[in-house]
Amino acid sequence: MGVREAVTAAAVAAGLTIDLSRIEWLTKPVGDADPSFAPVEVDKGVAAACCAMAGALLAGDDQCGMAAALVVLSARMGQVDKHADDRLNAAAHNCLWGIQRAPLPEARFVRPASKGAPEQLKALTDALATGQVANLAAPLNALLTGMIEAATTRDVAIASAFDALSTRQLALEEEMKMHWWALGKASTELARPFLALPAFEAAARAAFELAAMVSAHRPAGPFAAPALLEQALQTADGAENEKQTLASAIVSIPLAVRQKLFARKPSSRVVPGAFPIMLAAECAIDSEDEDDWKPRFRRIANVDPKMTVTPNGFAQQLYRELLLWTMLPA
Repeated sequence: MGVREAVTAAAVAAGLTIDLSRIEWLTKPVGDADPSFAPVEVDKGVAAACCAMAGALLAGDDQCGMAAALVVLSARMGQVDKHADDRLNAAAHNCLWGIQRAPLPEARFVRPASKGAPEQLKALTDALATGQVANLAAPLNALLTGMIEAATTRDVAIASAFDALSTRQLALEEEMKMHWWALGKASTELARPFLALPAFEAAARAAFELAAMVSAHRPAGPFAAPALLEQALQTADGAENEKQTLASAIVSIPLAVRQKLFARKPSSRVVPGAFPIMLAAECAIDSEDEDDWKPRFRRIANVDPKMTVTPNGFAQQLYRELLLWTMLPA
Protein backbone atom coordinates (compact mmCIF):
# COMPACT_ATOMS: atom_id res chain seq x y z
CA MET A 1 0.00 0.00 0.00
CA GLY A 2 1.21 3.49 -0.85
CA VAL A 3 0.49 6.95 0.47
CA ARG A 4 -2.24 7.53 -2.12
CA GLU A 5 -4.19 4.47 -0.94
CA ALA A 6 -3.71 5.46 2.70
CA VAL A 7 -5.09 8.92 1.96
CA THR A 8 -8.18 7.62 0.15
CA ALA A 9 -9.01 5.10 2.91
CA ALA A 10 -8.58 7.72 5.62
CA ALA A 11 -10.64 10.21 3.63
CA VAL A 12 -13.63 7.87 3.45
CA ALA A 13 -13.24 6.95 7.11
CA ALA A 14 -13.19 10.63 8.04
CA GLY A 15 -16.34 11.37 6.05
CA LEU A 16 -14.83 13.29 3.14
CA THR A 17 -16.55 13.20 -0.23
CA ILE A 18 -14.80 10.81 -2.59
CA ASP A 19 -15.71 8.81 -5.68
CA LEU A 20 -16.09 5.06 -5.18
CA SER A 21 -13.66 4.38 -8.02
CA ARG A 22 -10.86 5.90 -5.92
CA ILE A 23 -11.03 3.02 -3.46
CA GLU A 24 -11.50 0.07 -5.78
CA TRP A 25 -8.13 -1.17 -4.54
CA LEU A 26 -9.95 -1.92 -1.26
CA THR A 27 -13.53 -2.71 -2.29
CA LYS A 28 -12.64 -5.13 -5.10
CA PRO A 29 -10.71 -7.65 -2.94
CA VAL A 30 -13.47 -7.50 -0.32
CA GLY A 31 -16.09 -8.05 -3.01
CA ASP A 32 -14.15 -10.96 -4.50
CA ALA A 33 -14.09 -12.61 -1.09
CA ASP A 34 -17.71 -11.78 -0.30
CA PRO A 35 -20.02 -11.54 -3.36
CA SER A 36 -22.72 -9.92 -1.22
CA PHE A 37 -20.44 -6.89 -0.87
CA ALA A 38 -21.20 -4.98 -4.07
CA PRO A 39 -21.44 -1.25 -3.27
CA VAL A 40 -22.49 1.24 -5.92
CA GLU A 41 -21.59 4.26 -3.79
CA VAL A 42 -19.70 5.07 -0.63
CA ASP A 43 -22.11 3.68 1.96
CA LYS A 44 -21.85 2.44 5.52
CA GLY A 45 -20.28 -0.84 4.45
CA VAL A 46 -17.55 0.90 2.48
CA ALA A 47 -17.02 3.37 5.31
CA ALA A 48 -16.68 0.51 7.79
CA ALA A 49 -14.04 -1.18 5.64
CA CYS A 50 -12.16 2.08 5.28
CA CYS A 51 -12.42 2.76 9.02
CA ALA A 52 -10.84 -0.63 9.72
CA MET A 53 -8.07 0.09 7.23
CA ALA A 54 -7.51 3.60 8.60
CA GLY A 55 -7.37 2.22 12.13
CA ALA A 56 -4.65 -0.22 11.11
CA LEU A 57 -2.70 2.56 9.38
CA LEU A 58 -2.93 4.86 12.39
CA ALA A 59 -1.48 2.13 14.58
CA GLY A 60 1.75 2.34 12.59
CA ASP A 61 4.51 4.91 12.49
CA ASP A 62 5.39 5.02 8.80
CA GLN A 63 4.57 7.46 6.01
CA CYS A 64 1.18 5.86 5.35
CA GLY A 65 0.22 6.26 8.99
CA MET A 66 1.33 9.88 8.98
CA ALA A 67 -0.63 10.63 5.79
CA ALA A 68 -3.76 8.98 7.20
CA ALA A 69 -3.39 10.98 10.43
CA LEU A 70 -3.09 14.28 8.57
CA VAL A 71 -6.17 13.49 6.46
CA VAL A 72 -8.27 12.65 9.52
CA LEU A 73 -7.16 15.79 11.37
CA SER A 74 -7.77 18.00 8.33
CA ALA A 75 -11.25 16.53 7.91
CA ARG A 76 -12.18 17.59 11.44
CA MET A 77 -12.46 21.16 10.16
CA GLY A 78 -15.60 20.27 8.27
CA GLN A 79 -18.93 18.72 9.08
CA VAL A 80 -18.05 15.05 8.84
CA ASP A 81 -20.96 12.88 7.80
CA LYS A 82 -22.66 10.06 9.65
CA HIS A 83 -20.22 7.43 8.38
CA ALA A 84 -17.22 8.91 10.21
CA ASP A 85 -15.79 7.17 13.27
CA ASP A 86 -15.09 9.70 16.05
CA ARG A 87 -12.41 7.44 17.53
CA LEU A 88 -10.24 8.08 14.49
CA ASN A 89 -9.57 11.64 15.64
CA ALA A 90 -7.89 10.50 18.87
CA ALA A 91 -6.02 7.76 17.00
CA ALA A 92 -4.80 10.29 14.43
CA HIS A 93 -3.50 12.61 17.15
CA ASN A 94 -1.72 9.73 18.87
CA CYS A 95 -0.20 8.52 15.60
CA LEU A 96 1.12 11.94 14.63
CA TRP A 97 2.41 12.67 18.12
CA GLY A 98 4.17 9.31 18.22
CA ILE A 99 5.94 9.99 14.91
CA GLN A 100 6.89 13.51 15.98
CA ARG A 101 8.32 12.32 19.29
CA ALA A 102 10.25 9.38 17.84
CA PRO A 103 13.82 9.53 19.14
CA LEU A 104 16.61 10.54 16.83
CA PRO A 105 19.31 7.96 16.04
CA GLU A 106 21.96 7.76 18.77
CA ALA A 107 25.45 8.77 17.68
CA ARG A 108 27.62 6.03 19.19
CA PHE A 109 30.94 4.60 18.07
CA VAL A 110 32.19 1.31 19.47
CA ARG A 111 35.69 0.40 18.38
CA PRO A 112 35.55 -3.06 16.75
CA ALA A 113 37.69 -5.79 18.26
CA SER A 114 40.76 -6.96 16.38
CA LYS A 115 40.20 -10.13 14.37
CA GLY A 116 43.79 -11.33 14.46
CA ALA A 117 43.95 -14.45 16.66
CA PRO A 118 46.87 -14.69 19.17
CA GLU A 119 47.82 -18.11 17.84
CA GLN A 120 48.27 -16.69 14.34
CA LEU A 121 50.50 -13.94 15.65
CA LYS A 122 52.54 -16.51 17.59
CA ALA A 123 52.86 -18.72 14.50
CA LEU A 124 54.13 -15.77 12.51
CA THR A 125 56.63 -14.82 15.25
CA ASP A 126 57.91 -18.40 15.52
CA ALA A 127 58.36 -18.69 11.76
CA LEU A 128 60.34 -15.48 11.66
CA ALA A 129 62.48 -16.52 14.65
CA THR A 130 63.37 -19.90 13.15
CA GLY A 131 63.77 -18.63 9.60
CA GLN A 132 61.05 -20.97 8.26
CA VAL A 133 59.91 -18.74 5.42
CA ALA A 134 57.53 -21.35 4.03
CA ASN A 135 55.50 -21.17 7.23
CA LEU A 136 54.97 -17.38 7.01
CA ALA A 137 52.23 -17.33 4.37
CA ALA A 138 49.32 -18.83 6.33
CA PRO A 139 49.54 -16.77 9.57
CA LEU A 140 50.46 -13.62 7.63
CA ASN A 141 47.47 -14.01 5.33
CA ALA A 142 45.17 -14.64 8.30
CA LEU A 143 46.49 -11.55 10.12
CA LEU A 144 46.15 -9.32 7.06
CA THR A 145 42.61 -10.57 6.41
CA GLY A 146 41.68 -9.88 10.02
CA MET A 147 43.16 -6.38 9.84
CA ILE A 148 41.26 -5.62 6.63
CA GLU A 149 37.98 -6.91 8.11
CA ALA A 150 38.53 -4.89 11.30
CA ALA A 151 39.26 -1.75 9.27
CA THR A 152 36.12 -2.28 7.19
CA THR A 153 34.01 -2.82 10.30
CA ARG A 154 35.53 0.28 11.88
CA ASP A 155 34.80 2.39 8.80
CA VAL A 156 31.19 1.24 8.75
CA ALA A 157 30.85 2.04 12.46
CA ILE A 158 32.37 5.49 11.96
CA ALA A 159 30.09 6.20 8.99
CA SER A 160 27.03 5.08 10.97
CA ALA A 161 27.97 7.28 13.93
CA PHE A 162 28.66 10.23 11.63
CA ASP A 163 25.29 9.80 9.87
CA ALA A 164 23.50 9.75 13.21
CA LEU A 165 25.46 12.78 14.39
CA SER A 166 24.63 14.65 11.18
CA THR A 167 20.94 13.84 11.57
CA ARG A 168 20.93 15.07 15.14
CA GLN A 169 22.78 18.25 14.17
CA LEU A 170 20.33 18.97 11.33
CA ALA A 171 17.38 18.37 13.68
CA LEU A 172 18.88 20.71 16.26
CA GLU A 173 19.51 23.42 13.68
CA GLU A 174 15.96 23.00 12.38
CA GLU A 175 14.47 23.28 15.85
CA MET A 176 16.60 26.32 16.73
CA LYS A 177 15.60 28.03 13.49
CA MET A 178 11.92 27.42 14.30
CA HIS A 179 12.39 28.61 17.87
CA TRP A 180 13.99 31.92 16.89
CA TRP A 181 11.45 32.40 14.11
CA ALA A 182 8.60 32.04 16.62
CA LEU A 183 10.30 34.40 19.07
CA GLY A 184 10.87 36.95 16.34
CA LYS A 185 7.15 37.03 15.41
CA ALA A 186 8.05 38.21 11.92
CA SER A 187 7.71 36.95 8.37
CA THR A 188 11.04 35.76 7.04
CA GLU A 189 9.99 36.41 3.46
CA LEU A 190 8.71 39.96 4.04
CA ALA A 191 11.03 40.89 6.92
CA ARG A 192 7.99 42.42 8.60
CA PRO A 193 6.32 41.64 11.94
CA PHE A 194 3.25 39.44 11.64
CA LEU A 195 1.25 41.96 13.66
CA ALA A 196 1.78 44.51 10.85
CA LEU A 197 -0.16 42.26 8.47
CA PRO A 198 -3.87 41.49 8.25
CA ALA A 199 -4.57 38.72 10.77
CA PHE A 200 -5.33 35.95 8.30
CA GLU A 201 -2.57 36.92 5.91
CA ALA A 202 -0.21 36.66 8.87
CA ALA A 203 -1.68 33.25 9.73
CA ALA A 204 -1.26 31.99 6.16
CA ARG A 205 2.31 33.25 5.90
CA ALA A 206 3.20 31.74 9.27
CA ALA A 207 1.87 28.34 8.19
CA PHE A 208 3.78 28.44 4.90
CA GLU A 209 7.02 29.56 6.53
CA LEU A 210 6.90 26.99 9.33
CA ALA A 211 6.06 24.19 6.89
CA ALA A 212 9.04 25.26 4.73
CA MET A 213 11.33 24.74 7.73
CA VAL A 214 10.26 21.10 8.12
CA SER A 215 13.02 18.92 6.70
CA ALA A 216 12.68 15.68 4.77
CA HIS A 217 14.35 13.62 7.51
CA ARG A 218 11.55 14.56 9.98
CA PRO A 219 8.52 15.11 7.70
CA ALA A 220 5.97 15.12 10.53
CA GLY A 221 7.40 18.38 11.81
CA PRO A 222 7.89 19.29 15.46
CA PHE A 223 5.57 18.18 18.25
CA ALA A 224 5.40 21.83 19.33
CA ALA A 225 4.22 23.15 15.93
CA PRO A 226 0.85 24.45 17.24
CA ALA A 227 2.61 26.27 20.08
CA LEU A 228 5.17 27.74 17.68
CA LEU A 229 2.41 29.10 15.44
CA GLU A 230 0.55 30.52 18.43
CA GLN A 231 3.70 32.20 19.70
CA ALA A 232 4.58 33.66 16.29
CA LEU A 233 1.07 35.10 15.86
CA GLN A 234 0.54 36.25 19.45
CA THR A 235 -0.44 39.91 19.79
CA ALA A 236 -1.02 42.17 22.78
CA ASP A 237 -4.73 42.59 22.00
CA GLY A 238 -5.40 38.89 21.32
CA ALA A 239 -6.37 39.47 17.68
CA GLU A 240 -5.05 36.00 16.84
CA ASN A 241 -8.06 34.51 18.66
CA GLU A 242 -10.77 36.66 17.07
CA LYS A 243 -13.19 34.62 14.99
CA GLN A 244 -14.33 35.22 11.44
CA THR A 245 -16.19 33.06 8.98
CA LEU A 246 -13.92 30.95 6.81
CA ALA A 247 -15.16 32.80 3.71
CA SER A 248 -14.36 36.20 5.26
CA ALA A 249 -10.97 34.95 6.42
CA ILE A 250 -10.07 33.82 2.91
CA VAL A 251 -11.09 37.04 1.14
CA SER A 252 -9.50 39.19 3.87
CA ILE A 253 -6.15 38.09 2.43
CA PRO A 254 -5.47 40.41 -0.52
CA LEU A 255 -6.11 38.68 -3.82
CA ALA A 256 -2.60 39.33 -5.14
CA VAL A 257 -1.12 37.80 -1.98
CA ARG A 258 -3.41 34.77 -2.25
CA GLN A 259 -2.49 34.20 -5.88
CA LYS A 260 1.16 34.06 -4.89
CA LEU A 261 0.79 31.99 -1.72
CA PHE A 262 -1.88 29.57 -2.89
CA ALA A 263 -0.45 28.55 -6.24
CA ARG A 264 -1.14 24.86 -5.50
CA LYS A 265 -4.34 23.38 -6.91
CA PRO A 266 -5.91 20.92 -4.44
CA SER A 267 -8.82 20.36 -6.83
CA SER A 268 -6.39 18.30 -8.93
CA ARG A 269 -5.53 15.96 -6.06
CA VAL A 270 -7.10 12.60 -5.29
CA VAL A 271 -8.95 13.98 -2.24
CA PRO A 272 -9.50 17.74 -2.61
CA GLY A 273 -11.49 17.85 0.62
CA ALA A 274 -8.37 16.99 2.60
CA PHE A 275 -7.16 20.54 1.88
CA PRO A 276 -10.12 22.73 2.91
CA ILE A 277 -8.24 26.02 3.34
CA MET A 278 -6.15 25.58 0.21
CA LEU A 279 -9.28 24.57 -1.71
CA ALA A 280 -11.23 27.57 -0.41
CA ALA A 281 -8.43 29.86 -1.56
CA GLU A 282 -8.34 28.18 -4.98
CA CYS A 283 -12.12 28.44 -5.43
CA ALA A 284 -12.18 32.10 -4.37
CA ILE A 285 -9.28 32.98 -6.66
CA ASP A 286 -10.89 31.21 -9.62
CA SER A 287 -14.12 33.16 -9.02
CA GLU A 288 -12.28 36.44 -8.38
CA ASP A 289 -13.95 36.54 -4.96
CA GLU A 290 -17.49 36.44 -6.36
CA ASP A 291 -19.86 34.61 -4.00
CA ASP A 292 -20.39 31.70 -6.41
CA TRP A 293 -17.24 30.04 -5.13
CA LYS A 294 -18.83 29.21 -1.79
CA PRO A 295 -21.37 26.51 -2.87
CA ARG A 296 -18.76 24.86 -5.08
CA PHE A 297 -16.31 24.77 -2.20
CA ARG A 298 -18.93 23.44 0.23
CA ARG A 299 -19.88 20.64 -2.14
CA ILE A 300 -16.31 19.47 -2.67
CA ALA A 301 -14.86 19.98 0.81
CA ASN A 302 -17.93 19.22 2.93
CA VAL A 303 -17.07 22.38 4.89
CA ASP A 304 -19.47 25.24 5.55
CA PRO A 305 -17.82 28.50 4.41
CA LYS A 306 -19.79 30.23 7.17
CA MET A 307 -18.07 28.26 9.90
CA THR A 308 -15.96 30.44 12.18
CA VAL A 309 -12.21 30.17 12.51
CA THR A 310 -9.50 32.06 14.38
CA PRO A 311 -6.16 33.06 12.85
CA ASN A 312 -4.48 30.51 15.13
CA GLY A 313 -6.80 27.72 14.04
CA PHE A 314 -6.46 28.80 10.41
CA ALA A 315 -2.65 28.64 10.61
CA GLN A 316 -2.62 25.21 12.27
CA GLN A 317 -5.06 23.77 9.75
CA LEU A 318 -3.13 25.16 6.78
CA TYR A 319 0.15 23.89 8.24
CA ARG A 320 -1.26 20.33 8.38
CA GLU A 321 -2.48 20.63 4.81
CA LEU A 322 0.96 21.71 3.63
CA LEU A 323 2.62 18.74 5.33
CA LEU A 324 0.12 16.40 3.67
CA TRP A 325 0.63 18.05 0.29
CA THR A 326 4.34 17.24 0.29
CA MET A 327 3.56 13.54 0.88
CA LEU A 328 1.12 13.02 -1.98
CA PRO A 329 2.40 11.99 -5.40
CA ALA A 330 1.52 14.41 -8.17
